[in-house]
Amino acid sequence: GPQGRLREGLDPVDQRVTGVDVDAGVFVRDRHRRPFTTIHTAHGPGIVPSVPVVPPLVIDVVIPARDHVATLPRLLRDLPHRAIRSVVVVDRASTDRTAELARDGGALVLRGPSGGYGAACLRATAHFSALPRVPDIVVFIPGDRPEAAAIMPQLIAPIVERGVELVLGAEGKGRLDERVVTKLIDTVYRHRWSSVGPVRALRFP
Repeated sequence: GPQGRLREGLDPVDQRVTGVDVDAGVFVRDRHRRPFTTIHTAHGPGIVPSVPVVPPLVIDVVIPARDHVATLPRLLRDLPHRAIRSVVVVDRASTDRTAELARDGGALVLRGPSGGYGAACLRATAHFSALPRVPDIVVFIPGDRPEAAAIMPQLIAPIVERGVELVLGAEGKGRLDERVVTKLIDTVYRHRWSSVGPVRALRFP
């Protein structure tokens, strides 16, 4: 009958356009419950789901480093570079070849203050804030933690998949000041942390 001829005539469209439904006996919009767009082909109009185009997340890595010639090359080598836009090494007044090795490894080197780890992280975030396209996620790894490169996918996964704002990499028993902080987190938020180590990922800004 007419419905069979319609289905037969649209079968080639179904083979070429993924998601086209040519069953004339079913109301496609009710079946799929998704936004739809009508396209026109040589065989007539067809209905295909409208799939939103999600741009890839921009991920930058910050490596505060001070006299880390022994570990920095390995860290730079082992990072998952295909998932990263840039690697920024903040040189904290090194007296060795840390900055030179960072450039050789493809990183952007920023001269950081001679202060602590936090000051170096702030130096990098100020750099990102001035870019035309700020990152979606920033990962912080100290220059003496080359083994952390392997866990970077696990660090960013909760942010990407569940919308988590901050992920901390645990490093076993921390110093006294870290234990005080983790105790406060446990008391206030009822969430137990083993440490608040320097390896972390966060949603930016």
